[in-house]
Amino acid sequence: MFQSNNFLFNLLGVGFFAFSCMCLINCGLSENPCSLPQNVRANIREVDSIINTPGFKEQMIDYNREKYNEPALFDVEIESYRLKISPIFEQPGNTRFFRIQKEGGIYKSLVKEFHGNTSELIFSDETEITEEVWNSITERLDNNDFWYYKCQDGDPFLFSSMSWAIEGFNPKFNWCTFQNYHGVSRINLRDSIFKSMCEPFLQLREGASLY
Repeated sequence: MFQSNNFLFNLLGVGFFAFSCMCLINCGLSENPCSLPQNVRANIREVDSIINTPGFKEQMIDYNREKYNEPALFDVEIESYRLKISPIFEQPGNTRFFRIQKEGGIYKSLVKEFHGNTSELIFSDETEITEEVWNSITERLDNNDFWYYKCQDGDPFLFSSMSWAIEGFNPKFNWCTFQNYHGVSRINLRDSIFKSMCEPFLQLREGASLY
């Protein structure tokens, strides 16, 4: 459970913890319409218990807002997806956010870069994007079963210098998981499917890299 808590904190933006993923659950998995494997369902339930720890959500909302001026995606109201790339602990590299959101017929990208794991903003860009760009990201996620993809792979975070996390929120609950939020993260890019889901976000900033 200690490892799970550390992974959850980093996914939501707490840089001094190791990163991982979480799945926001607003209702229990009482049914299984997509015949999800038991281990997937168990993972969602375990993370749900952590998220619903008293004060946890409020702490994450405050931290993301105060350090990065970023929303906690489980707390937004419009469809949004975000890739976060960040160094672990004091390893070299900057923290980067690539976020897209849709409100009505307007599609936007919001890209930020911070020095190391600090709140020092060194790049920020907000711009409208085309529906084609939006679709290129969301379809890649859908085609790789993002909404019920394994949250973490269990690799020990002490042997990595970087973390990658993808989060998604959709006001319409996913019919397989009954969730409207999901997160997937890794501390390496050996998972080719996860890497493939990360790559379309890079088009949001010229010259962007996963490393």
